[in-house]
Amino acid sequence: MSDDGTQGKISEANKKETTNIHKQKADGMALVANLIAIMAMPIIIFTLLGKYLDNLLHKRFLFILLGGAFGIGLGMHFVYKRAEVIRDDLYGKK
Repeated sequence: MSDDGTQGKISEANKKETTNIHKQKADGMALVANLIAIMAMPIIIFTLLGKYLDNLLHKRFLFILLGGAFGIGLGMHFVYKRAEVIRDDLYGKK
């Protein structure tokens, strides 16, 4: 038994702290999922567009590579812009 008479019970302050940690973890995982989606969508779209152009123009994989590279660059740009918005939300405008 502890000094305050509680035996193995979780205090209200400890419950709030635990809930806050779980909320922060969930928010972090949602943010990571959001950034992955922002990165993946242009890559998928432009790679599929490249595959279509390769089939249309009878190339082997030229446009798939170009589309994938362009999608990666565009995805990185979108992630950077989203990271700027998140930074501004957390720390204020520059």
